[in-house]
Amino acid sequence: MRIIIVLVNLLFFFNHAYSQTEWYWQNPLPTGNNLRNTYFIDNNTGWAVGNSGTIVKTTNGGTSWINQTSGLSNDIYSVIFTNSNTGWAVGVQGGKIIKTTNGGTNWITQFNMEPDWLPSIFFTNSNTGWTVGLSGAIYKTTNGGEEWITQSSGTTNSLISVFFINSNTGWAAGSSGTILKTTNGGTNWIVQYGSKITTTYNSVYFKDDNTGWAVGFSNSLNNSNIVTTIDGGANWTDQNSPTNYPINSVYAIEIIAFLQYNLWIVDNDGKIFKSTNGGSQWTTQLSGNNTPLSSIYFSDRNTGWVVGSKILKTTNGGTNWSASSNGTYTNLSSVYFTNNNTGWVAGDSGMILNSINGGANWLAQSSGTGNSLKSVNFHDNNTGWAVGVSGTIINTINGGTNWTSQSVETNNTLKSVYFTNDNTGWTVGDTGTILNTTNGGTKWSAQNGSTDKSLNSVYFTNNNKGWIVGNTGTILNTTNGGTNWSAQNGGVINSLNSVFFTDGNTGWAVGQSGIIIKTINGGNNWSAQNVGYNLNLLSVYFANNNTGWVVGKGYSSSNMFKTTNGGLDWTNESIGVNSLNSVFFSAGNSGWIVGDRGTILKTNGVITSIQNLSSEIPEQFSLSQNFPNPFNPSTKITYFLKSSVPVKLSIYDMIGRHIETLVNNVQGPGIYQVEFNGINFSSGAYIYRLEAGDFIETKRMLLMK
Repeated sequence: MRIIIVLVNLLFFFNHAYSQTEWYWQNPLPTGNNLRNTYFIDNNTGWAVGNSGTIVKTTNGGTSWINQTSGLSNDIYSVIFTNSNTGWAVGVQGGKIIKTTNGGTNWITQFNMEPDWLPSIFFTNSNTGWTVGLSGAIYKTTNGGEEWITQSSGTTNSLISVFFINSNTGWAAGSSGTILKTTNGGTNWIVQYGSKITTTYNSVYFKDDNTGWAVGFSNSLNNSNIVTTIDGGANWTDQNSPTNYPINSVYAIEIIAFLQYNLWIVDNDGKIFKSTNGGSQWTTQLSGNNTPLSSIYFSDRNTGWVVGSKILKTTNGGTNWSASSNGTYTNLSSVYFTNNNTGWVAGDSGMILNSINGGANWLAQSSGTGNSLKSVNFHDNNTGWAVGVSGTIINTINGGTNWTSQSVETNNTLKSVYFTNDNTGWTVGDTGTILNTTNGGTKWSAQNGSTDKSLNSVYFTNNNKGWIVGNTGTILNTTNGGTNWSAQNGGVINSLNSVFFTDGNTGWAVGQSGIIIKTINGGNNWSAQNVGYNLNLLSVYFANNNTGWVVGKGYSSSNMFKTTNGGLDWTNESIGVNSLNSVFFSAGNSGWIVGDRGTILKTNGVITSIQNLSSEIPEQFSLSQNFPNPFNPSTKITYFLKSSVPVKLSIYDMIGRHIETLVNNVQGPGIYQVEFNGINFSSGAYIYRLEAGDFIETKRMLLMK
């Protein structure tokens, strides 16, 4: 029966065509997801892992980072490498352990554990390793992760951190003050410490067989906790903590062999502390950060990294820390592009960013306000408006070089703005606020919607016909530019956050609890659709009557869904970002999403068709020259796989910037062909790169328009 299943799977691979679309980070870089752990094999090469399946890698000490594809959508808590190629990571997705043998170019799922939360993994060499988790779970491998054997911990308390000094001697620590030790590779674990039942230890670290630390926090006392041992854990003693916030990581490095070492800890308040006497006294190091820090690692006495909401690096032992990540972390609420190149985003504290190259670079504009902005809308490359809290309306007539305040008679928060031309526009907000202008905002006049509900979104298809949606299922419609507004029945009581119409008849509104409603007759009737997840949908955009996207908050692995049949079916795009506030597509296929913590994501929107051309199994891996070449606008790339491997086919420009990923999944043996459409790219030479397992090959192609 097993042979039959394999043959059926192979036949499925043959003649199977499918599509992929990629979203990638534009801000902050390398990622806006929170990072939980970092590991370096030397001063140059390291990895960091974090929320929503994030893995990033650097080969130049953190000057630049590249995103790697983990294959996971939930949080990754721990990563370790035994050399530049071989590494493992674990987290919170069905107890999966993932492994790479090529430095992270490809990650494969190695094992599915129970429980499904594995917060720590440690290897002493490329064969021997341990991972720990819920309810005292400990697993060990002696063959690089091909098999994992359950070890008896003797506790049901959750284990959060594991550390080994060699293949025999190690410690595990976790909830209820638990610290365990083994001296025979985990065959037996003994409880060393467990008197502080209200303390959770987040990290355990030993500098040698005798001297170590465990750090964490006390739930009942609401403060941090540090304990140390100088006899291998036979006795643990309290140390004074320099912080009241939970401590998440501890690391020590030798300065003078057997005589002196430095010790660091990081906490939830974004602080880094250093001790030169084993933790008796601590000095605060300036991190320039006030958000939680999760992990610290030093590759030598001077060079270290800290990760959390940002990536920080030091080259002088922590005297100075500088950002190894860049961009804004301000929450962003709205995005709008006038073409594939020119766009704006708006967010908290009056933040406005502008790009003139499709988001490759974002520059801050002076908005003239510190009030949070909720919506931005442009009529052309020069003329635009943004609205926000306390009745804020600002306007530009030169693309944002200058923004000026417009006067309105309300202090209510304005949540949405929409203009049909340079003169005519509407903005809506709290307590039923509807304002209209017919002179570009020189004067704004109130319109009566006969409601005191918060109004969250406004959209017009022409100067007369428009819709507003708001709390408790409110839908308002006008056919005379807002002189009169009438209520429509959407059949829902959930708050509606966003509305979009492709023409005067066909539109969608989205809101709380994953609600999507659609009309095909201008709102006279609405029918319910649902993405299948209980999340708060905040934005909807449709490119045409069939293809659309919704984004929101509340589902851990992804908050973006796409339809290609007008909403009959919605597919989770699994882009690995949690809090998304606004989605927008330009007239072409380029799209952007913005969200909390400065999130800006982009797709080039080209759906890449991938097809296996033959059931013939090639004798070797190879990549063919694209045809035609030169091309305009599309070309076909053929590659050969002799076995089933993780495959990644990527496009780069001539200075090495990543442009698009065409393929990124496991494929069976066969001859594959991908059609690449360069309609959204400028003329010039490009590099395409195939990574198939350990096989890597690149070729050059020429786009001539």
